[in-house]
Amino acid sequence: MTAIRAVAVAGCLAGCLAGAPAFAADIPAGGVRWQSTVSVKAMGMTMPGQTAMVCMDPKSEAPPVSTKGDCEMYDYHRSGDTQTFKMRCSGREKMEGSGSITYAGDSYHGSMQMHADQGDMSMEFSGKKQGACDGSEVNLRAKEQIKQVQANASAGMAAMCTQSAEAANSPYPFMPGAAGVCKDDAAHKQQYCKNFQTYKVFGEQAKMEAAGKGGGGMMSTPLADSATLCGVTVDGLRQQLCQRAEAQGELDFLRTQCPAQAAAITKRECAGRSYTSVSDRYRAFCSSVADGDEGQAAKPDAKPTVEDKLKKGKDKLKGLLGF
Repeated sequence: MTAIRAVAVAGCLAGCLAGAPAFAADIPAGGVRWQSTVSVKAMGMTMPGQTAMVCMDPKSEAPPVSTKGDCEMYDYHRSGDTQTFKMRCSGREKMEGSGSITYAGDSYHGSMQMHADQGDMSMEFSGKKQGACDGSEVNLRAKEQIKQVQANASAGMAAMCTQSAEAANSPYPFMPGAAGVCKDDAAHKQQYCKNFQTYKVFGEQAKMEAAGKGGGGMMSTPLADSATLCGVTVDGLRQQLCQRAEAQGELDFLRTQCPAQAAAITKRECAGRSYTSVSDRYRAFCSSVADGDEGQAAKPDAKPTVEDKLKKGKDKLKGLLGF
């Protein structure tokens, strides 16, 4: 093991031992505050001792040399004032070892031998009781930090689910599977389904799905997937919306999603009429469906351009001159 590598591994191990026990463990009232110091020797080098204050459960059988990260102590036994234990670390710096601690009143000292793929190292540690825990210990601070991180994550997730439900542009956050980060949020799922069954969202998702047809990729059928999520059918929901669209003034939706109703309105309100003779209610609709057949849809009353006048005059001249 190189000197640089030894220092890195030793520093990592010392940090693990001088740090906190498992963050999820609850320290009951009356926890004991320990000052724990750990130093590591490897390849003839000694790392400076690392000291930390930790809070320990007075009823715990674990030695007060606590671990964090991917290191754990196990198989510990106590006989009189001496306690033995084993330790293993997984992850990138895998290592195993065993050690012992001897207690003397409110203090202890001990040692441990560790074996890693990079080589062997020895550790020495000592500790002293400092009284009752006051909440400033590294493990309790870490626990509070983790709780805060979790709270922030929960708040951020709730905000994302709210936004997804309100925008209703994709069903996938609410669907089962890895992408369904809001799948357990029943309230926002209900709100999403309510918003999905509106002209605006249904129409937008229909356009998205039509644009993705033939691609066959994941999340390429938002309309069908939204219908499945919300317990409706695409055709059934479209029929309901189409039946109400004209009365509710949703003519653009009707034009794009309801071909039978759109054809009937085109024939009734647009066919054979000039743009200005169409009623205000249907003028934008008729202009949108105009496809070049003036007998079928109304066209804007276009004024002839200069180019049109010149062409007309040229054609007339050709007729007079016989060519």
